Amino acid sequence: MAALTRWLELLWDRPARIVSASFVTVALVGTALLMIPAATTAPGALRFLDALFTATSAVCVTGLIVVDTATAFTTFGQGVILLLIQIGGLGIMAFTVSTVYLVRRRLTMDEAELLSFMLNERNRHVVARQLRDVILLTFAIEAVGAVVLTAAFVARGTAVGTAVWYGVFHAVSAFCNAGFALFSDSLEQFVSAPVINVSVMLLIVAGGIGFGTLILFRRDPVPQVADAADEPLTYQPRIVSGGRMAGVGRRLGMPQALAARVAVTGTVVLIILGAVLYYLLEARHALLGMSLPRKYLAALFQSVTLRTAGFDTVAFSDVRRATLLVTLPFMFIGGASGGTAGGIKIGSAAVLVAEVRRFLLRQRDAVVFHRRLAGRLITQAVVLSMAGVAAVFVATTMLSITETAPLETIVFEVVSALGTVGLSTGLTGTLSDTGRVVVVLLMFVGRLGPLTLFAALRPEGKTANVRVPEGELPVG
Repeated sequence: MAALTRWLELLWDRPARIVSASFVTVALVGTALLMIPAATTAPGALRFLDALFTATSAVCVTGLIVVDTATAFTTFGQGVILLLIQIGGLGIMAFTVSTVYLVRRRLTMDEAELLSFMLNERNRHVVARQLRDVILLTFAIEAVGAVVLTAAFVARGTAVGTAVWYGVFHAVSAFCNAGFALFSDSLEQFVSAPVINVSVMLLIVAGGIGFGTLILFRRDPVPQVADAADEPLTYQPRIVSGGRMAGVGRRLGMPQALAARVAVTGTVVLIILGAVLYYLLEARHALLGMSLPRKYLAALFQSVTLRTAGFDTVAFSDVRRATLLVTLPFMFIGGASGGTAGGIKIGSAAVLVAEVRRFLLRQRDAVVFHRRLAGRLITQAVVLSMAGVAAVFVATTMLSITETAPLETIVFEVVSALGTVGLSTGLTGTLSDTGRVVVVLLMFVGRLGPLTLFAALRPEGKTANVRVPEGELPVG
């Protein structure tokens, strides 16, 4: 009993450990639920490893599958997957603590600190106010998406009851960037359905752009109160100017406004660039035979789904090798921090670009939108990116040993799993048991993020603050 108490104390002392343990726990509970005979259409046919893979993919909002969601699971099983997606998309602790908050209308200091860790908000005093907005906005956006998608499915001849289930499931799956679909071909049969395409794309972007950005324009300003653990919040009028963004800066403080501006700009740039590249590479290949508007729509959808969403309207098994390689950076970057998307995040990519620009132009500081970046941000972005590259290299090497697929297919699968994208060229369903374990671990690492895992695994005790003499090494 004493050992258990000590373990719980160590767990609670580190928000990262609680987050990690929570994801593992929910994935295991989901695995057990999916193995119930009522969850599958062929009772007893789902192996433990396949159930674990499915549950992990759902709670990590990835979308990779080893069994067909549409045919292998009953409505109950699909409902379990939907619940795992919703919990994983909101963030397990945000989901749990929000329930406590809604019941008793207050948070303890420990709960606020833990939630701030999940919502990517440094000021704990802002967290409780953001929590309500995040929960309400999430359900409101999903509800609107579900209504629109339901109407679209009914218009295509689907029975009302089935259309409602399709609408709810795909709205939640799209907003949470999960990529699970109730159709065996994902959304390929709807490649020429503009309402379904646009609705899913908007839900994907809304979920991937970050909760902080979604609540930017709320009416009630949040008091900017700093405590000992927070950095002072300052307002620099020249950083953003004019219109609503200036008001955003006054209401939220510049750290939040800057993050939102980077998230929006980065999302728009990546989507447009991805769509252009996909169209140029596939206009005479995978998109051949489509009308010009249909080609544009398909290229745009494929680019949006690279924001770690996992749906597709054109099979990635049909695209060129060059297209697979070009999509890797987009999947690796992913969406914005504090949202439902995976990847190293747009903010990290922006920091790296700013640092490269500083080096090339011999500037003193790395700058983003006229804002000087702190050294710790550059260090975190570099460590995160290096950890991601290392994970891709190790996993690719392991799958190259266990699987017989071409290298580009394996790399695509690995980056898709690590970025919690969920796109596949068809390799997932043919993975060996060892390969499935590797991908499960990748999805787990990708959803939590290397920095979270580093924080959870960091040994107890203070690091010695010793400064050694400076040295020089030849570089380049």
